[in-house]
This record gives sequence, C-alpha cells and structure tokens, in this order.
Amino acid sequence: MSEIPLYPLRFEPIYQYRLWGGRRLAGVLTAPLPGEGPIGEAWVLSDRDDHPSRVADGPLKGRTIAQLLEQFPKYVMGKLAGRFRRFPLLLKFLDAREMLSVQVHPADNHTDLLPAGETGKTEAWVVLEAGLESRIYAGLRPGTTKATLRQALTDGGVADQLACFTPKPGDGVFIPAGTVHAMGGGVVVFLDVSLAHAAPRVGFNTARPLLLGNPRARWAALMEERRPVYERVATLRVSTDSVTPTEIAEEIERGLSQLRLGRGTEDGNEGQE
Repeated sequence: MSEIPLYPLRFEPIYQYRLWGGRRLAGVLTAPLPGEGPIGEAWVLSDRDDHPSRVADGPLKGRTIAQLLEQFPKYVMGKLAGRFRRFPLLLKFLDAREMLSVQVHPADNHTDLLPAGETGKTEAWVVLEAGLESRIYAGLRPGTTKATLRQALTDGGVADQLACFTPKPGDGVFIPAGTVHAMGGGVVVFLDVSLAHAAPRVGFNTARPLLLGNPRARWAALMEERRPVYERVATLRVSTDSVTPTEIAEEIERGLSQLRLGRGTEDGNEGQE
C-alpha cells in the first residue's frame, strides 16, 4: 500500500429489513435509516458475497473488504494473512424489538449442514440497551435430555428447556457454534389460577389426556411441576381468581405500565434473575 497511505477505514453500514426489528438503530449509527419499515440489523463489517462492506471515504472509497483482502492481505490480516479465504468476522448491530426464533448454527465439523466454502458460526453479543421485557436464551437448562427436548419440540414448549435471563447494558454473551439461542423483547404474562377456580374452567369431568386418572390430582401435580418455569419466564404474573376477563385485561395493562416505569407490581414477577 505504498502508493495509497494507510488510514483508518470506515465502512458504510448495510441495513437489513426484519419484521422483528424497529427504528432504534437511528440513535446508534450516523447513517440515516432507509424508508420507514422495521430495521433489524446494521452490518458494519461484512465480507459476504451478497452484502459486501465498502469503504465509505478516502482514496479507497468504494472498495470492498474482499478487494482489500486480496490486494493488501498483510495490512488487513497481519500474521493471519493467507489463513482465511475471506474476512472471518461479521460485525453487526441488532435491534430486536420482538423475540427472534430459536436457532442453532452448525459448527465447523458439520460440513454436511454448511454451504460450500462456509465455516461454522460462533457469535459474541454485547448488550447496549435492554428493558424489563428483554430476554436472552442461550443453551439448555441443566438436566435437559434428548428425550425431554424431543418431547418439548412435540409439545411446543422448547423455550421451557432453554436457559434464559434478563440482560442489562454491558452484558456479554458468548454463543459457540452448535449452541441453541434466541433473543429479543417481548412480554410474557402468567395468568395464575387456583385449583378451585381452575376446576369449572377446565372441566375436570371431561376427557383430557393430561388429566387421565384423578384429574384434580393430575392438575395439581402438573402445576407444581410447571409453575417454576412459568414464574421464571414471565414478565408479569396476574391472578385470575374471582375476576372477569375485563378486569384481567385491566390488571395486565396496569402491570405493564408499572413495569415500564420501573416500579414493578405487588404480586408480579419483574423478570429479574
């Protein structure tokens, strides 16, 4: 690079529309957000063929990181020059206004699951902003087995088998390739009910596979087993005994308003770990 003096390289962000995104990245990056739709990601350094980063200014303006890596490998990669076919990191900002789907990225040894020429995807997250409604899921809960996970997939209860916490700004999370994970905002309301009030609603005299045998005893046993999970993942807990649906809705609205103000509720779960 003797003909072009080396200088700090700044790349134009590549914004990505995502249904689960928002508009908060406008306050993080200087480049204005496009359009008015939800922006979920801003790729600030990418050597992907479909979305290559380009130098924003200076003599190298418009060059892609792939072109820089080809022309100036030692300046870009230092002692690792020649080890990687492309720049090995993808740096991005995420605005997860809603909960993302549960994902698992294959590791390097699962070549049958990786596109040709691609490597496994290990992620590292740094939390910049978070609220009481935010959740990060990373890895499986202790004691989870293949059998319980398969059953959870069948029952639609995979989230109950994942380790989760409410993040705070400054938290760092390392997600090795092959680790199940999810993240985002979202409110989980646990509508609690006692056995006495559950009986007329559920109808213990009707045929229900999960309540075969002694329906009342089975319901009580199921709630004892599942209550810790419900309370752990819930943002808010609301008792539904002796109240109307309208009153329940009003209580949820009050509880969420108090959570946003940071006061919590008398009997609610604020999502703190």
